[in-house]
Amino acid sequence: MSRARRRRAPESAGGGATPDADAGGVAAAVAPPSLPPPREASEPATPRAVRSEVVLLTFGCRAQQADEEVLRDALVERGLPVLDERRAADAGIAVVHGCVVTARAERDARKTMRRLRREHPELRIVAAGCFARLAGVAACRELGADLVLTAGGPVEAARAIRERLAPAGGPGASVCPGSAPGSTGRHRVPLRIQDGCDGRCAYCIVPQVRGRARSVPVEEVVRQVERLGAAGVPEVVLSGIQTGAWGRDLDPPLALSDLLERLLALPRRPRLRISSVEPQYLTDCLVGLVTGEAGLCPHLHLPIQSGSPGLLARMGRADLAPALELLQRAWSRCPDLAVGVDVVAGLPTETERDHEATLALLERLPLSYLHVFTYSPRPGTPAAVLVPQVPERTAALRTRALLRLDERLRAAYRERAVARGWAEVAVERIDAGGCGRGTTERFLPAVIVSREVRAGTLVRGTTDGLDADGALRVVPERTPATG
Repeated sequence: MSRARRRRAPESAGGGATPDADAGGVAAAVAPPSLPPPREASEPATPRAVRSEVVLLTFGCRAQQADEEVLRDALVERGLPVLDERRAADAGIAVVHGCVVTARAERDARKTMRRLRREHPELRIVAAGCFARLAGVAACRELGADLVLTAGGPVEAARAIRERLAPAGGPGASVCPGSAPGSTGRHRVPLRIQDGCDGRCAYCIVPQVRGRARSVPVEEVVRQVERLGAAGVPEVVLSGIQTGAWGRDLDPPLALSDLLERLLALPRRPRLRISSVEPQYLTDCLVGLVTGEAGLCPHLHLPIQSGSPGLLARMGRADLAPALELLQRAWSRCPDLAVGVDVVAGLPTETERDHEATLALLERLPLSYLHVFTYSPRPGTPAAVLVPQVPERTAALRTRALLRLDERLRAAYRERAVARGWAEVAVERIDAGGCGRGTTERFLPAVIVSREVRAGTLVRGTTDGLDADGALRVVPERTPATG
């Protein structure tokens, strides 16, 4: 699949996994459930880097970004400073952390490796993440990679980078400001609580590169949320490939709602958000927490992909009916609940009637946004060889129709947000005019109408219309003294 156009991306990574352009936050160093140790090419050793500084270039979903945060911490702990991704010229090592969920993310990783090799011939390039696992050593070497890590998690990757590529004399620079563990300068943290997927969606390559569903143990998640709360992080986004499946593989089995209840009971914790929930994992208990707990953002993101029951069945997707019934109950309890969905245009065998069924469903639901993708074949998946394939022009026209609907939904939800009268904003940055910019509890972009706020705080205030760029204007009740 390819993203229809660059947009603010969802808090999701499952069914799923979708590109995300912003993931703010202090590093959330929960190492993902273990994978086999990294495999590297059995070729002569690559010459070591002349500098120890590292740049990380990550493409794709929230799960990839959560991995990046763990990798960042692990590199710094091993004496390798991490620079801003725009400073490749000042680094000795570049890690291209590629994604394969969409053709666009994979294409971006390939282009980046070629560009780095062309522009910085002395740079040592590492291919990692899902892209390296799927493409393999030979393909990554052809793109210019010096080290290819086709298995293992981010901690193992950091170890391999330190042992194989770091300057032989030890770190060439001390840990620089902003590169210490837990100080990445971001303020909305993607915290990995789950990895892998047991689903077999016909169009999705993720299970082949991420493996079976695996949950981070509850006590480890609790410990990391406590750590982030103590560090003053304003928001933690609980992320995974199938976030809603968390706990099903534990002994004894648990549900995501069990984890949320534990986290919400902590005396000091950040605001919590669920990245996404597969429709089949939405439960009444989960809906009750999202609509009734002040510490949990009233926001759900569901990768529904289509509104056609027949097409969903052909793609190996779950029936939407139970989830839609739960959503209706949720809206009855909380009319302003923000609900966004992923939807794919042009899936193989999609007919005009399937497309119209999707539009009809989306139009009658009070959604706050869509994330629209255009299907692109992923080699090795059943959907890639299904017939008939939808012509590119037809898929493009269906994509445009979904994007037009998305614009109407967003505009209507913004107006409802203004009328609501208040919002709580996790401030992520300060703009050129000195005002805070961030994300509301209902996943709307917002601007704080004050020059006395700082990044990394939660600000509650009254709504005052919309800014020129469509962001919700929020006048703070008071200037927060602490995070």
